[in-house]
Amino acid sequence: RTFQLGGLRGVHLTGRGAAGRVAEWCHDGRLVILGAEAEGDAGGACMLIDRRSLARTGALALDVTPAGQWRIVAARDRAGQRPWSWR
Repeated sequence: RTFQLGGLRGVHLTGRGAAGRVAEWCHDGRLVILGAEAEGDAGGACMLIDRRSLARTGALALDVTPAGQWRIVAARDRAGQRPWSWR
C-alpha cells in the first residue's frame, strides 16, 4: 500500500516476499514500512522502518517538517519513562 503525507511518499510492505521488495521501493527519500525484518541494509536511499526497528523504538508518530522532511518521533520519547515501563 502506498501513501502520501504532505509531499512525501511512502509504502507499507506486508506478506510473503515483502522483505525482498524493499530495494524496489527504497529510493527518492521514501518511507518504507516493512511488516517483517529487513534483509540487510536499505542503502540509505529511503527511510526504512521494519519489525526490528519497531521492537527497539516502540510506537512511532510520523509527521512532515515545514522543510518537507520526514519527522519520526518514538512515543516513549514523547511520553518519557514511567515506573511501570519495562524497557
